[in-house]
Amino acid sequence: MFCTRWRGLTKANGVMEAIDDHEYSGGLISLLKAAKRFVVANTKMMWRKAPDRRIEYPEYPERAYEECIVNGLIHRDYLELGGELHVDIFDDRMEFFSPGAMPSGRTAENADLRRVSSLRRNPVIADLFQRLDLMERRGSGFGKIIDAYAFESEKRGRVLKPTFSSGAMGFTMVLPNLNYGLDANTLAGVEKGVEKSAEKSTEKIIRHLAENPHATQNELAVVTGLSVRGVEKNLSRLKASGVIRRVGPDKGGHWEVVK
Repeated sequence: MFCTRWRGLTKANGVMEAIDDHEYSGGLISLLKAAKRFVVANTKMMWRKAPDRRIEYPEYPERAYEECIVNGLIHRDYLELGGELHVDIFDDRMEFFSPGAMPSGRTAENADLRRVSSLRRNPVIADLFQRLDLMERRGSGFGKIIDAYAFESEKRGRVLKPTFSSGAMGFTMVLPNLNYGLDANTLAGVEKGVEKSAEKSTEKIIRHLAENPHATQNELAVVTGLSVRGVEKNLSRLKASGVIRRVGPDKGGHWEVVK
């Protein structure tokens, strides 16, 4: 596995363009840990202090880049001689390249990645990672990446999405830097707008649940424009404050607006 932190937005000739550069080899779990350490060492965290906690704004959601690394380790073509996993970090993005086309023969650009079938090139490796609770067999990894970005984007009042592409040579995943172009003053202004938007979203959720007690999280996401994870977070907050409560089980139950 080759991991490189590049200076600027593109790769350029000359070793001085690489701020940090490591080549890793070894067992799969050690490669996963090494890649995560490299990402942590070469990314930054913005944060602000709230009255009761510290709110963090990572450049990349941990859940997203871990899924990208795991995906590469599990699904790469190990028979591709001279092929390696690549993790390239630029100022504005992080790119992951894995040797080998998609096992199904389809291209990522034409696939619904939330519903892509879990076709595994290396079933033994996939089973190992599943037993270690590092992946699921149902092929939900892409959905986790997309949801993680939707959630973090909402915190910043901007829309940034990961992109996926594939070809005969390999599979590429690109994660945009969520903090690129933001500074403390800009973030403070964004937060005010996000807080107002959050208030409106909360009002929409309460109103919709009062009229539709059996509404699902997916339905609320459409109504509010939030991600499913954003809806889940709002529901948890409303339940904790006693505004709503769940009557019955998660499946088959319904919501009740208390006040």
